[in-house]
Amino acid sequence: MGRNTETTSEPLVARESKDFQTAFFSAQEYKSTDEPEKAYQAFAQARAESPENSAVYYEMARLDFELERGEEALKNIEKAIELEPDNYWYHRTRASILLEMSLFEEAIKELERLRDMRPEELETYYDLAAANLYLEQGKEAIEIYNALEQRIGLDPELSLQKQRILMLMGQQEKALDEINKLIEAFDEPEFYARKAEMLLEMNRPEEARSALVDLVAKDPNNGPANMTLARIYHSERQFDNAFEALTRAFTSPDVDIDAKISALLPYFDRAYTDPQVAEQALSLLDILDDVHPDEAKTHSMFGDFLTQQGDFAGARDRFFRAVELDPVRPLIWLRLTELDAEIGDWSAMADHARRARDLYPTQAAFYLMHGIALLRLEKPQEAILALKTGKAFVIDDPDLEANFYSNLGEAYHESAQHQKSDEAFEKAISINDGDPFVLNNYSYYLSVRNTKLERALELSGRSLELLEGTPSFLDTYGWILFRLGRYDDALIYIQQALDLAGPDPELFEHLGDVLFHTGDTAKAVDAWRRAVEAGGASETLKKKASEGTYYESPQP
Repeated sequence: MGRNTETTSEPLVARESKDFQTAFFSAQEYKSTDEPEKAYQAFAQARAESPENSAVYYEMARLDFELERGEEALKNIEKAIELEPDNYWYHRTRASILLEMSLFEEAIKELERLRDMRPEELETYYDLAAANLYLEQGKEAIEIYNALEQRIGLDPELSLQKQRILMLMGQQEKALDEINKLIEAFDEPEFYARKAEMLLEMNRPEEARSALVDLVAKDPNNGPANMTLARIYHSERQFDNAFEALTRAFTSPDVDIDAKISALLPYFDRAYTDPQVAEQALSLLDILDDVHPDEAKTHSMFGDFLTQQGDFAGARDRFFRAVELDPVRPLIWLRLTELDAEIGDWSAMADHARRARDLYPTQAAFYLMHGIALLRLEKPQEAILALKTGKAFVIDDPDLEANFYSNLGEAYHESAQHQKSDEAFEKAISINDGDPFVLNNYSYYLSVRNTKLERALELSGRSLELLEGTPSFLDTYGWILFRLGRYDDALIYIQQALDLAGPDPELFEHLGDVLFHTGDTAKAVDAWRRAVEAGGASETLKKKASEGTYYESPQP
């Protein structure tokens, strides 16, 4: 909205006394040195010298306006108008003050007066339309814009504003007429795109598609148009056409990367079951990589897709590139460490988790990943330190807390701190008794140590209920039965485990141990020898196989 910068003071000042002129021009000097309060005081002195001088009230009103003293500004400008009713700039200033104070009804009256005084001043029309819009008087605003258009001719900015108002008023066809006028007059791509958007808002997708096809014919590389066209084709299940439009959109740097990623997500969903869609998704990702190579989002998106396709090594490379580009995104670090674990690169996992932990020292998940990696690297004492530190940062996340305790149980077991191991496992199970792997591992450790066997049998049985038919779980249950002296029952479960798992040195050794205790020494020796052939290398196993008798394995 306009503000007055016209100076109208000189003729009125020249007629005044010397004292008035001294005060008035002193005020002007203060204004030029950006000292508005001193200027205001000097104008007040001038007013005292000549209280009927309209110029001084005008100048004081402008200063009040500048200093956001709306009420005072209004009083002063109205006094100036009282003294000089036909001064255009006084009325212009009053209109500005009224608009600033949101007194729109009064502002409209003043602006209409200004329009009548100087109909050639275009700024008045814009302010008048804006004031009507503030009062939600769309019809009046349109009439003002039409009058303005008659003066200046068809103007794209003005026409688009009319179109927006008409859409808000629910006059969609008239709004569409405005866009068609622009297309006919200027034939610019942006107007075709706006027409398509309007038609989509009006739930006329076929006409929107037609408008976009026309636009793309004129401007094949128009990224936003191709993106919208792809969305329409996709909704119509014209997937090949959608892919062609998306390919053009993805090559455009004018399309935001977030919009491209949103368009990719439906391809990910369908790529699980459709190899052709997976191929198309990969093609789009390659384009994304070419156009946005330095965006972390590009590489994390690529990594997600490769993970879905089972290429864990390739996915890890992408997430590593993502953290290089944007190291302050914890979710990417977490995905990176998860992929390290997936491919069994424990050294890399330990390094990445440590770096993430240093960046986010209060995020428990990175301590957990660091502890797990250290466990796999056979560094249980370091793992214990990482896990105990990280556990303190767990807040309102029972599953994560249970995960810390179960891994502490593993670390204490590896370092032969059995009482602490049992306590940690029991704590994990008290928080979450639905993790079959924790139940199995803990019960197996108890069976190996030949302690708390009834508790071990209970936990192992629960793991089998949760994950029925798992060979390692069947073996654990059978081995606990063996420790309890229930050899016939143990034989059933261990034989089931072998049938499901195939040749496995530990299972063959357990089978031999059970068979020996059932009195079938020949079959026991055969099982022990098959364990050696399958890769079993412990001295105890070799001794059993060569001597044909049972020896207890050393306690951990």
